[in-house]
Amino acid sequence: MKLNERVFEVLNGEPVEVQNLDGHEVKIYILDDYPDVLNEFVNKGKFAVWSCVDGTNYKLAIEKGYYDELRELYSDKVNDTWLKFWDECEKISSTFSKKIVLPATAVIIVIFVVLMALSNKMPGKLGTYLTLGLAIFYVLVILILRKLTTNKINIANQNALAVIKKNLGEAHFNDLLERQRNYIDAYYDTLSAKEEAEASANEENANELKETEETTEAEKEESNNNEETEVKEKEVVETTEEASNETSKNE
Repeated sequence: MKLNERVFEVLNGEPVEVQNLDGHEVKIYILDDYPDVLNEFVNKGKFAVWSCVDGTNYKLAIEKGYYDELRELYSDKVNDTWLKFWDECEKISSTFSKKIVLPATAVIIVIFVVLMALSNKMPGKLGTYLTLGLAIFYVLVILILRKLTTNKINIANQNALAVIKKNLGEAHFNDLLERQRNYIDAYYDTLSAKEEAEASANEENANELKETEETTEAEKEESNNNEETEVKEKEVVETTEEASNETSKNE
């Protein structure tokens, strides 16, 4: 099944683990080595990202601390269950598109063409109303079928979780889920504290820059005032000297 194809292409480094499972290959990568992908998915609450382009070769990127804490959730046996789930999703999606959507679309197109051809022979705007009704009917059918498909995928997901829970044991599985919740909560608390510290540091830097600019402006203004004072003093001295010289001449 095709999953996160862009991520698959980005994960081109050396995997930390390779699993060969029933004709599938799973390469495990550390998500932290790809900061852009890390930020994109962690912000969505996802610490593990599956990706695939051909339905056979998979790449799984996991946040480092999450991987270290919950490695059992990505063991060969667990991942084999998830691969079967992805295969089931592929079958469901293929059935939806090839056996339902395409035939339904073909039938609708034929009916639409017939209605368009006969619309001039129909009284009033009957042809237009029938065409509009057909379009609405088609959209509703697609939405209903998509909903049914989503429900089937959700059921397949629940079945996969049930298998994993059975293999790990209910008590141990629940313990892993608790550790998962605790890790995620702690991760976001740390991330939030880091962001607040960075915001505070940026604010302090901005205030310091503002104070520096104000000090520089004050010093500049004081310098200008001193220059003006010196000029005025010089003018007074020159005026006094001229007056003194004039007095001497008169004497």
